[in-house]
Amino acid sequence: MHAVRTCRAGNDERLARLRRASELTGISSGIVLISLPGHTRGHAAVAVNAGDHWVLHVGDAFYHRGQVDGSKAPKPWLQIERVVAHDRRAVQANHERLSELWRAADQDLVLVNAHGPDLFAVARAGTGSAEGQR
Repeated sequence: MHAVRTCRAGNDERLARLRRASELTGISSGIVLISLPGHTRGHAAVAVNAGDHWVLHVGDAFYHRGQVDGSKAPKPWLQIERVVAHDRRAVQANHERLSELWRAADQDLVLVNAHGPDLFAVARAGTGSAEGQR
């Protein structure tokens, strides 16, 4: 069993504010598992300390960046999410919390999801800046 403890990611509580955040110290420091139920009962995000920035991979917590950046998400993505969501209210609450992180525009936090190749490209570039997401 891996050691898990509640933690603060970085020097603030941005990630911990999402839900319970646990650093997976038995695997490596700088890897944080964050509970984001809604899409499925046990859905989780993973934050990884990449040195000069954090990469927060939220999986299916949102399907299209328009759900968190204030732009318009395509209707088919919204419909699919509604059909497969385990708990729609929790999904909406996750969208709200992730939108807060997006709007904060912290240069040391890059947000990635399972369906956003553009967001993944920013994280993969390893710039340490979320500017490419905006």
